Amino acid sequence: MNNNFENILYIGPDHKNHRGGIGAVLDVYASYLGNFKFVPSFKAVNPLRKALVFVGSLFSISSVLGKDKAIKVVHIHGSHGASVYRKSIIIFLAKKIFSKRVIYHLHASSFDVYYKKGNGVYKWLCNKSIKAADVVVALSPKWYDYYNETFAPENLITIKNVIPYPDLSILQPTRAGGKTRFLFLGRIGDRKGIFDVLNVVNDNKEAWRGKFEIHIGGDGDIDRLKKIIADNELGDIVKYIGWVDGTIKHKALSSSDVLLLPSYNEGLPISILEALSYGMPVIASNVGGIPEVVKNRVNGFLVTPGDLPALEQAINEIQELNDLQFADMKKASLEIVKDYMPDKLIVELNNLYSSIV
Repeated sequence: MNNNFENILYIGPDHKNHRGGIGAVLDVYASYLGNFKFVPSFKAVNPLRKALVFVGSLFSISSVLGKDKAIKVVHIHGSHGASVYRKSIIIFLAKKIFSKRVIYHLHASSFDVYYKKGNGVYKWLCNKSIKAADVVVALSPKWYDYYNETFAPENLITIKNVIPYPDLSILQPTRAGGKTRFLFLGRIGDRKGIFDVLNVVNDNKEAWRGKFEIHIGGDGDIDRLKKIIADNELGDIVKYIGWVDGTIKHKALSSSDVLLLPSYNEGLPISILEALSYGMPVIASNVGGIPEVVKNRVNGFLVTPGDLPALEQAINEIQELNDLQFADMKKASLEIVKDYMPDKLIVELNNLYSSIV
């Protein structure tokens, strides 16, 4: 198999010290692809610095494309909202100024929502960017159908998200001490459904106290989270563990039993894939690409976003599983996640690049 990676320039959010799904994906690319040529177009800093980072990225992209004659393809990773404006400029630069082939890899959790609500300029840029790309990449069959029906790009494919190989050397016993440990990883806010979880816990705290714990890792609306926990005396059930990455994330995943992510919008969450790689069942919402990796009552439970009674029932049911049933769910998670490992990604990407280089 020919290796085409030296012919590719990758562009997207800074993957170093990332706090987002695209950064996590690009971090795997950087770790496993070998010859990884990359220019960051976004960093999670204040608005002025974001603008400066983007302007600087345009100069860097121009410099790299002007000097490195091996680069034939610019692989752009993007989302919705402001990302569309930034990526439209980069697509124009790569295609019109440097005559490179362009892959537009869309990770957006709410591309459909933003497009529907967007103004005329935003919708025009979405259409122009997607039509200009030589290949458009969707994360899942559901998103493939959306992009195909809405924009009808000439070359649309699906490439699954990717996660690093798990560190299974420190796995702790399932439901240690008779308690189920739930884990939430993600942006703390309404979209990810964490406050729905707190509402359900508060309604059942007397019945659930002593039976399980929920560990919450992430950034975002931390003050609101802590206030709800304190005001409702949930501290013995719900614990905020801060932002987790690296070794801390591995420890959190290896010591947890079930992932909770009842989001309102998603692409294909990295946190779910990571949880599956550690053999965890998942309680999540039936949005985006989630139903492709979480099969109801096979390796977890699917609920409708905002359906608090269903969320409560799922939490109750997963705690009531006997050891054999729980083990079967763990095995199913490990089997499903195999297609999201780096070895699969390398083959898929190399085939894609071979088709257009």
